[in-house]
Amino acid sequence: MATETMEQAVTEAVRILREGGVILYPTDTVWGIGCDATNAEAVERIYRLKRSENKKSMLVLCATPDMVVRSWPPSRSR
Repeated sequence: MATETMEQAVTEAVRILREGGVILYPTDTVWGIGCDATNAEAVERIYRLKRSENKKSMLVLCATPDMVVRSWPPSRSR
């Protein structure tokens, strides 16, 4: 993928995430389903897409250790 095309794809993915949307992204072996983990409606949308009733935990990706500290323990109000 050309650099410009990759930059456009990343920009579009960020826009979708900021608007509460859901994205697909490639991993080493499978495709991941992602959203803004701080957006309860977006997280619920993923559970609905996966048709999951048992609300298994999900992986949360953090860019920095500070993001982990700010996000843990999870707030009940989110």
